[in-house]
Amino acid sequence: MSVPSVADSSELPSLEESLQLVDRARAGDRAALGELLTRYQDRLRRIIQIRLGPRLRGRIESMDIVQNAFVVAIRRFEDIELRDRASVLKWLTRVATHQLNDAADHFSAQKRVGTTNRDIDRSSSEGGRRPEPSAADTPPDQAAARNEFRALLDQAVEDLPERDREVVLLRDYHDGDWEFVAREVGAPTVEAAQRAYHRAWARLRETLAPYLDDASG
Repeated sequence: MSVPSVADSSELPSLEESLQLVDRARAGDRAALGELLTRYQDRLRRIIQIRLGPRLRGRIESMDIVQNAFVVAIRRFEDIELRDRASVLKWLTRVATHQLNDAADHFSAQKRVGTTNRDIDRSSSEGGRRPEPSAADTPPDQAAARNEFRALLDQAVEDLPERDREVVLLRDYHDGDWEFVAREVGAPTVEAAQRAYHRAWARLRETLAPYLDDASG
C-alpha cells in the first residue's frame, strides 16, 4: 500500500538555494531573508502544530508561534550554520520550540491562577488546523485532496509514540538525511534509525489505511 509523501520536496529550497539566500541575507538583502523564511513557513507550522498536542491546541495558535520564531530568527540570523538541506528548518524549529515552551509555561501559569474562556486563543474558534496554501497551478480538487491527506497524516504522526514521532518529523518533515536523523534521536547507528522509521511508518499506514482505501476506490 503506497502512501503519499509528507510534502513535495520542491516546497523547500535546495541546499544550494539556501546558501545563496543566506549569503544575500547576511549581505543585508531583506528580501532574500523574507524569501528564505517564507519557503519554510508552512512546513514549520506543521511541525509546531504536531508538537502542540491536543492540550495546548485550543490555547496556542501554531502560526503565532511561527511568526514569533521568525522575529527571533531575524535578530539571530548570524547564528545559523548551513551543513545540509535540513539545517535551516532544524534551526527554525529549535527557535520555534523555545517559543512554544515559553507559551506553554505561560499557559500553565495562567491555569494555576485561573483563566477565563476569553483567554482561549482564536485557534479553537477556527476549528484547529489551518488549510495549507496551495500552489497556483494545482487544480482546486487536487489541492483540497492533498490538504485533506496532509491534515490526516499530521494527526496520525502526532498520535505516534514520541520516539517514532521524532524519527518521522526529522526524516520527512525536515528532509534530514539518515546521519542527521540518527544523531538527533540518539540512535546508535543509521540502521537503527532506519528500523525505527520503518516501524513508525508501519503504524502510520495502519492508521491511514481506511482513508487510502477510500481514495483508491
